[in-house]
Parts: sequence; C-alpha cells; structure tokens
Amino acid sequence: MAAASDLAIDRTFYPGSGGGGGSGDYLNRPAFGGTSGGGGGGGALRVWSDTRITVNGRLLANGGDGGDAYIGTNRAAGCDPQPGAAGGGGSGGVVFLRAPTLTVTARAQVSAAGGVGGAGSLYATGGSGGAGGMGRIRLSVDPARCRLDGRFAPALTSGCAPSVGNGVAGRDFVASYPR
Repeated sequence: MAAASDLAIDRTFYPGSGGGGGSGDYLNRPAFGGTSGGGGGGGALRVWSDTRITVNGRLLANGGDGGDAYIGTNRAAGCDPQPGAAGGGGSGGVVFLRAPTLTVTARAQVSAAGGVGGAGSLYATGGSGGAGGMGRIRLSVDPARCRLDGRFAPALTSGCAPSVGNGVAGRDFVASYPR
C-alpha cells in the first residue's frame, strides 16, 4: 500500500522520496552545463514514550532542496544558452509522536515539509524545479493531556482531537493513545 493512502501510518512508515534531477545540458557540448540534482527525501522519525514527550526545539523530516540550474551564457554575447534545468525538491518524510502526554511548546517546530525546487537560470532554457510534496505527521496522545503551541508543517487540522476515519488529505492524523 502506498504511503500517501495510509495517513494513519498503521501499515507504512517510509521516508520521503527524492526529487527528480534537472534535464541534461546541450547534446553537442556535454562539457558545458549539466544536470542539477534533485533534493533528498525527508526522513522518518518515530518518538515513543510510556510517560511524556516534550518538544522544545525542532523535529524535522523535511525534504531537501533541488539543485540550481547551470548558469548558461547570454545569446547576445555570441553564445548559445545551455538548456539544463534545475532539480526538483524532495518530498517530506514522516514524524510519529506517541505518548500519553504530549507538549509542543511555542518555540518548537515539527515539520515534514517538501523541499524547494532549484532556481532556473536566466540563460538556460530548462526552467526551475518543482517543489517536493508535503510529508505526514501522526500523533498518538490522550487529548486531555495534549498541548500543541508550536508550529507544524503540515498544519494539524484538528489539534489534539482524534482524526475522523483514516486521516485527511492534509497529511495529518491524530489518534487517542495508545493507538
């Protein structure tokens, strides 16, 4: 089963996938320009405790940024532009926090965001890379013992309240502890 269809992360626990590389350079001049790499996929973080979890810093499973396009040259200067394109951003990974008591302080950040696509070149014909897709966040907590003041990416649609069904397209899922 694909990770995207298992938002509850009951059957899958996979990191994000890497972004696509940019297109190659000019066929007749392989020494000029080149392919820009895609960003790496975000990681897979699972933090479990039988008592409590307090997040006061950053828990990041973000995708990496794609590589920028080769600069190329200005046609007005008598040179042909190089057609290399920028790499795409890697997709976000997964963060799973499971404890009866969960506190995410106002200074904290929990993120599984996709990476930014690489910048295109002014003179290259390939263009910019696309952004990586959003990852997933799963919480398993007693709603009465949950406080979420920090920043989340993707944003939590229901805060500490348990999700309905198997999650939402917003890529977050909250279950009552110990599920």
